Amino acid sequence: ADCNCAGEFQDSDMDGICDADDDTNGDCTLGASCDDGDDCTINDAFDADCNCAGEFQDSDMDGICDADDDTNGDCTLGGACDDGDDCTINDVFDADCNCAGEFQDSDMDGICDAEDDTNGDCTLGAPCDDGDVCTINDFFDENCNCSGTFQDGDNDGICDALDDCDGSLTGLPCDDGDDCTINDVYDDNCLCAGEFQDTDMDGICDADDDTDGDCTLGATCDDGDDCTINDAFDADCNCVGEFQDSDMDGICDAEDDTNGDCTLGGACDDGDDCTINDVFDADCNCAGEFQDSDMDGICDAEDETNGDCTLGASCDDGDDCTINDALDADCNCVGEFQDSDMDGICDAEDDTNGDCTLGGACDDGDVCTENDVFDADCNCAGTPLPDSDMDGICDEIDETNGDCTLGDPCDDGDECTIDDALDADCQCVGVFQDSDNDTVCDAEDVCPGDDDTIDENMDGVPDCLVGIIDILEQGIKIYPNPAVDQLFIESDFVVQRISIRSMMGQTIFESNEPHSAIDVSLFPFGVYLVNIRTDEGILQKKIVIR
Repeated sequence: ADCNCAGEFQDSDMDGICDADDDTNGDCTLGASCDDGDDCTINDAFDADCNCAGEFQDSDMDGICDADDDTNGDCTLGGACDDGDDCTINDVFDADCNCAGEFQDSDMDGICDAEDDTNGDCTLGAPCDDGDVCTINDFFDENCNCSGTFQDGDNDGICDALDDCDGSLTGLPCDDGDDCTINDVYDDNCLCAGEFQDTDMDGICDADDDTDGDCTLGATCDDGDDCTINDAFDADCNCVGEFQDSDMDGICDAEDDTNGDCTLGGACDDGDDCTINDVFDADCNCAGEFQDSDMDGICDAEDETNGDCTLGASCDDGDDCTINDALDADCNCVGEFQDSDMDGICDAEDDTNGDCTLGGACDDGDVCTENDVFDADCNCAGTPLPDSDMDGICDEIDETNGDCTLGDPCDDGDECTIDDALDADCQCVGVFQDSDNDTVCDAEDVCPGDDDTIDENMDGVPDCLVGIIDILEQGIKIYPNPAVDQLFIESDFVVQRISIRSMMGQTIFESNEPHSAIDVSLFPFGVYLVNIRTDEGILQKKIVIR
C-alpha cells in the first residue's frame, strides 16, 4: 500500500538464516559431523539449531586450550622452563602452570642486568653515552643514570645538532606572507617577521583599513547625528560626538521643542483644547487642567451642551433612525429607534418604507445573485449565480473566470516557498521553508542550521557568521565606499546571489548572477546593506552611496 517492494523470506530450517546465506542450504541432521573451524574443539556436530559446535579441550584446565597450550597440557610444579625473558633466571612452572623467573637488577636501577650497559657497575661522574645527539659531556649521576648537557646556542628550543638555523640568515630580507607588515627579515630563530603597520592605531592594519590609515585621533569630522556636537575621530577612527540634552529629558536639544530651556511652572501650550492653565512640570513636560463642568467625561471644549443641559430638553442625536430626541439624566442626547416592520432596518434606511410584499421584486445588493424577491420576513434575497470553481466567488466577478484546478502547480513568485499550487480560492500558495526554525526562510538564510536573528553585539552581523566573516572579507572586495556611480565587487569565491537593501529593508537591487560592477548612480543618497551569497558563506557589508 506504501509502494514498497517486498517478498517472502525463505528459511527452510527456521534457524533465522535465510536459505541463500545458510551454509547448510536449509538441510542439516542433528548430531551429524561438521567442522566449526575452531582448533580448540573436537567431536564437532550439528545441534538442534543446526549450529556446528564441538567440545573445548583443556587438559590442564588453565584456560588455554590444548591446541594453543605450549605445555601440551603437561607441566610439573617447579619444573624447569623458559619464560622467554632475558631479564630473569631460574625459570620454573608455578602452581598455575605459568613459567616465571627471578628478575635480575644488581644495581637496583630499574634496568635489568641483561639490558644494563653498566653491567651493574657505574662510577658517579664517569663518562658515558646517553645516546642523545643533543647533549654533550655525558656522565653517570648518583642513580647510575647517564645524562648530558642540552646544547641550544640560539635558544629556539631546537638543539644545535638538529638546528638548521645557524644565525647566517639573521637580518636578511624575506616575505612573511602578511600584507599587514613591512620590512620583513629573518630573526635569530630563522623566523621571517615584519613590522605591523597601523598608522591610526585603530587595531586594523593599514592594508585592511578602509580609511587607508589616514585619520587623526581628535580630528574634526561629522557623525551625521544632529543630536551631537564637537564630532571627532576616536582611537578606532570612528567619528563620534557629544550628545546634547540640556534639560536631561532624554530628548536631544536638536529635537526638543523646548530647545533645552523650560522653567518649572512656566506657561506653555500642551496642544489639548480640553485643558487650561498649561505649565511645565518638573520633567519639562507641558500639561494643563482637564475641564469637564458637567462631569460627563466629555471636556467642555468638545461638549455641545457647554456643561449646561436640562433633563428631557429637546436635542438632536444626529441619528436619522431616531425621533423625539431628548437629553437624559447623563446629559446624553438619545432618541427612539424607528423600525415599523421590525426587520432590524430603521425606517429612514428601509427601502420598503415598512411595506413589502412576499415574493415582490427587490434588490439585495449582491451582484452574485439574481431574481431577488422579498421573503416572509421582508428580507430581500436572490438565487446565487454559478460558481464553477467553488471558491466562494461567483463567476460574474471571478477573475479566474471559474477556470482553475485545485492543486495545479503554479509560481507564487516567493523564493521562500516550494511546492506552489492553486488553493480553493484559486490563489497560488507555496510551503514556507525554514529548516532551522529561525523565522528566516532557507533561501535568505545566511546561517543554515543556526539562528540568524541572534546578534548579541548588535553589529548587524549574525553571531553565527563570526569566523566565517574573516575568511569572506579576505576573499571579497567591495569598493569604493562611499560609492557615487559604480560599485565594484571582486570575489575569490563563486558568487550565487547579490542583493542591496536600504536600512528600512527595501530591496533596491537583486541578482542571481555575479556582477563585477553595479550602477548605483540613480540610488538615493544613504546607507545600504550589500548581501553577497557565495559557495563559502554570506558576507554582508554596509556601504554609503552619495
